[in-house]
Amino acid sequence: MTASGRRELVWLFVALSIGGCSTPKGRAPNDVPAGRLWSGRLSLDLEGESRQAFFAFFELKGSAGAGELTLSGPLGNIIATILWTPREASLRVGEESRQFASVESLIQEIAGTALPVGALFDWLGG
Repeated sequence: MTASGRRELVWLFVALSIGGCSTPKGRAPNDVPAGRLWSGRLSLDLEGESRQAFFAFFELKGSAGAGELTLSGPLGNIIATILWTPREASLRVGEESRQFASVESLIQEIAGTALPVGALFDWLGG
């Protein structure tokens, strides 16, 4: 796996691990339909051939159907953004942007397995 692919995989797992560190903020701004806003910080420690540790702030808004996840560094710089609607999804890391048919296909491509985005929002919603 390339370094870029590993970073994308790490951020996907980070995105799916945010629930335990999240705080609901009530209604999201009007640009996110029928969703909520969560923000917080997370850390991830990966063991493997080369041990890696990551820390990021996150802001998650929307729902399983349409939303946005932004990951930021300690100084507020945006590390990655995932945007999705029922018809498409995109992953933006720095200057690079990749398009996908759905958030599920984005996750499948990056993680190599299907992960239930809807379940994350159900869990966050209590």
